[in-house]
Formats: sequence, structure tokens, C-alpha cells
Amino acid sequence: MTVRQELFPIIKKNKANRANNDAYEGWYSSGTLADNRGSTKSEFLTKILDIKEYDVPFHIRVMIDREIRCSFWYEFTLENTICTDLVHLVNKLDKADLRIMAFDIETTKSPLKFPDSAFD
Repeated sequence: MTVRQELFPIIKKNKANRANNDAYEGWYSSGTLADNRGSTKSEFLTKILDIKEYDVPFHIRVMIDREIRCSFWYEFTLENTICTDLVHLVNKLDKADLRIMAFDIETTKSPLKFPDSAFD
């Protein structure tokens, strides 16, 4: 949260200055950050133009990264409430029962009013 709050004003300023910065040679460097040993922190901050996936909750990001999907069976090992091993049981063909069901209903509505089923 703190990092995001600190970076948003920097990104906003960088986007506003992007047109001017593009005119200067070397704005987009082909080298890595390690190649720029003499560069200062402020020089690197001027190159940040966007933050990706900052609104994805951590538990969702973990499920995406570890490829954990609903309706599959997994075997896991816990050590002090931390999952240390997670194995997808491919041989178990029966799907696991879902316990939560959600509906996403797209509606349009007038400002400051509840959706009306006759209109929306």
C-alpha cells in the first residue's frame, strides 16, 4: 500500500512529462539497471510510467502463479500454518464440489437510483 501511494504521484508526473522526455536521446535504454551504476535513484524513478496488477489481491495472485484452480483436488503439507507443498492430484477425475456460487449481473441505472427491473 505504501509503495503504491508513493509511486502514484511519480507516475502521474512521468506521464505528463513523457512527451518531453521522448525527445531526449537515451530515454529508452537497451541496457539493464546494473549497466547504469552511476545513475541515481531519481533517474530511475523518472522512467516508471505505470504499475501493473496493483489491484489484484495477494491470494488471487498466488492462485494464478501456482495454477490453483477450483474443482480440482490438491494434496498439501502444512508446517506452522504455512503451506509448504501443494500437489495437483491429476488421477482424481471426480470434480470437487463448489461451495460458493456467485452471480454477476450487469445492469444500467440512473444516477443515484436503484436498478429498476422494468427498465434496466
